[in-house]
Amino acid sequence: MQELLDWTIRTIRNDDIISSGLEEKKYNWVPLASKVVDKIINKNYSVIIITDTKREWFSEYIISKINNSSRPYLPFYDFKNYTKMIDSNNVSSIKDILHHSFGDNYLIWYVGASNHTRALLPKTTSNSFMWITDEEIQNSFYIQEDAKLDIKLLELFRLFDKTLEAVMFSEVELED
Repeated sequence: MQELLDWTIRTIRNDDIISSGLEEKKYNWVPLASKVVDKIINKNYSVIIITDTKREWFSEYIISKINNSSRPYLPFYDFKNYTKMIDSNNVSSIKDILHHSFGDNYLIWYVGASNHTRALLPKTTSNSFMWITDEEIQNSFYIQEDAKLDIKLLELFRLFDKTLEAVMFSEVELED
């Protein structure tokens, strides 16, 4: 079984769709991806997807693709219908709702600007997988917002999806 870092490098190099630029960020990507994939595959976490308003299309893309394969279904949920509720006054109420629904076995996958109102929930939740577009934040993956941002998101999703599958089918060993 391969280690995730080696597998990630090989996957980036051998996939015609994934940009080689992602290889430069492998040391940022691998620890975050490892932690999240471990929670999803080994600890049965559900994933709540939240994006800023510019990236709503991306949450729809994730939902349409994540379980569109021959592998077992994974618990990914689009939170778009509830994002209007997110503001500084009711973050704890939303956390209570999520806790009642999922217990402690959920994580929030946020994609977007860190200064967006919708970022309040993942920034205050210990189990978050944040892809941030406007600044580098500790324990998040920074993706520079430019003309190629949409393409970068699709490439990164492809890598994440392949990672999930490789771990699910025991092709990869997660980092400790």
